[in-house]
Amino acid sequence: MSDTKRWPRGKRRSVPLNALDGWTRAADGSRLTPSLQSPYYRTMENELRALEERVGQIAAVARRLRAENAELRQALLAAQNESRILRDKVDLAATRVQRLLERLPEDAT
Repeated sequence: MSDTKRWPRGKRRSVPLNALDGWTRAADGSRLTPSLQSPYYRTMENELRALEERVGQIAAVARRLRAENAELRQALLAAQNESRILRDKVDLAATRVQRLLERLPEDAT
């Protein structure tokens, strides 16, 4: 069976043999598939592996950032709580100082 391609208007043209380098015909002869030995296939396979590795790296960074974000949220809550406690202490101290100032006798000058 010669490797030919049907062109529009019923014309048949032969496909140059070098155009099929790296391709093999399917077992049933219905279609061409990339050969596992094809340089195109190897290049594509390498690119897919590199992409898979990059996606894995990005996913790992996302997991790390999510964990870091959770830690930072906890630290923020602790800092806000400590700030509230210190603010309450300052308010209490200010109230005590005000009461002491009110109990001091006024100068008789």
